Amino acid sequence: MELNYLLERIKKINNFIDLNHSNRTDSEKLLLKSAKITEELWELYNELLLFLDFSRDWKPEFNKENLEKEIADILISTLLVSISLWIDIEKALESKLNKVYNRYNLN
Repeated sequence: MELNYLLERIKKINNFIDLNHSNRTDSEKLLLKSAKITEELWELYNELLLFLDFSRDWKPEFNKENLEKEIADILISTLLVSISLWIDIEKALESKLNKVYNRYNLN
């Protein structure tokens, strides 16, 4: 899938969230979306503990599909925040990748 296609789908999710929280200010909506990133990171962390077999005995077995879903959730949540802040994510990614490439002489 191309980035523009994904962004258009995530913009629809963003509009849905905004409509369902129409009683909140834009700042409150942004905080809700930002907090979701932390929640999703915690869920990814739990999946990584399962993957590394560092979890307690009562935890379920590692499932790669769950790990993939949590990574996708983090990306979606992060893109929701970027959309709310009117960030051109393609431009931001390109700029950051260029800096990383230059830092490590990957060009």
